[in-house]
Parts: sequence; C-alpha cells; structure tokens
Amino acid sequence: DAEKKRRSFWACWMTSCISQDNACFKGNSWAAVIRLPFPSSEKCFAEGKPDITEAFDEKGKIVPLTHLSTDLVPSYFGELVKLFSLWYGCIR
Repeated sequence: DAEKKRRSFWACWMTSCISQDNACFKGNSWAAVIRLPFPSSEKCFAEGKPDITEAFDEKGKIVPLTHLSTDLVPSYFGELVKLFSLWYGCIR
C-alpha cells in the first residue's frame, strides 16, 4: 500500500515538473522531496516486496538509501523521476 501511494505521489510530482507554469515549485523541484524514496522496480513491486534504494539529498544529488547489490533490477519509474528532475532543472 505504501508503494502504491509513493508511486502516485511521484506521478503527481512529475506532472508538476512538466506543467506549463511550474507554479508548484518555488525553488528546486527536489527540495520538497528530500529523502523520499524513489519508486521500486516493477519486479519488486509485483512480488509485493518494494525495494527502497535511492532518493534526493539536501543538495538535489541522488543518494543510495541501502546497499545497492549488483543483481538489483533497475526501477524504470525511478529513472523517470531522475529524468524529470534533470529536465526541470534545465528549463529553469
């Protein structure tokens, strides 16, 4: 349930990044989401075991929240979050 809510939040956050006036962000897009975990991979989500791996830090950099193993399946949704953050930073 928490992962569904997290995914819904990140979808709304990305929508705010691409809105025409970007009025929702008074500063940097990541400032309000510091340490909020990115969405889990589809595989982990389907298995009901969300993997909490990355988030933005206080400077907007992506930081690991757990030890990242080599067999970790990438989160495509999480990669979209990173992409939209970069895109928002470029248009500002």
